[in-house]
Amino acid sequence: MLRRTINSAILVVILLFLFLQHSCKIKEKIITQEHEVIEEFSELVKRINQTNKDIKVLKYKNTRIDITLNDQNWTINGTIGIIKDSIIVLSLVPAFGYEIARVYCTPDSILVIKRTDKTYFKSALKEELAKYNAPVGFEVLQAVLMNQGFVFNEKKTGQFNQIKSEYKEGLYFIKVEDKMKDELFFEQQMVVDARSFRIKEVLIVDYQENLRLNIFYLNKQGSNGSDLPERIVLKSEQTAVMLELKMDIGKATIDEPVNASIRIPNTYNRVYL
Repeated sequence: MLRRTINSAILVVILLFLFLQHSCKIKEKIITQEHEVIEEFSELVKRINQTNKDIKVLKYKNTRIDITLNDQNWTINGTIGIIKDSIIVLSLVPAFGYEIARVYCTPDSILVIKRTDKTYFKSALKEELAKYNAPVGFEVLQAVLMNQGFVFNEKKTGQFNQIKSEYKEGLYFIKVEDKMKDELFFEQQMVVDARSFRIKEVLIVDYQENLRLNIFYLNKQGSNGSDLPERIVLKSEQTAVMLELKMDIGKATIDEPVNASIRIPNTYNRVYL
């Protein structure tokens, strides 16, 4: 029971790093509005990178996370707090109201404190990612949670050749490929709203790692207090491992304090997975 509970908490962080995704499409009514169509690729990337750039602290309250890993299922409720470029904190709070576990993720470490049986797990981030051969890190997880632009993996050929963008019906379609001669190593596609420059969908295919992942954002401006995601859906397929994650956000707040202080009571025992 101890191992399963701690694993389910760590899954939220580690598997987000590993597989990050989604691939369901929904139909939305396109609102007709005059806006500038940007032809220059570098200017388009600049606009996308400005999205949520000024947010230093972000909190997702009353969040429900449904995780499916192959034939296993978990549902976790709680709060996600992000102090940009510093730490991501996940507080797990079930229906009966008090915190049962807390997950801290920094650029170089993962810490899980489980209050129900007074144990904790601590490890170097690179060490945990290496177990899953994950080509990502803290920066990618942060970008996904904050709906910001990112490139999933490091270039294998030294440069991204084949960078293209297209405008159609209020959306920009951006594609990046990493290839050498006729061999395609990696491709990433993004669908971006032309009015807000917010990312709506990301598709990533890493052919060398046999990895395919999608990320999908559902935004409803004003309904959760800001133009931030109400739902993030992710889906990943890598060899025999399939992950689907649905994160429903009750309320998103900006610059509200996040309790990121780390304190492990002396009576807690360290466990190893």
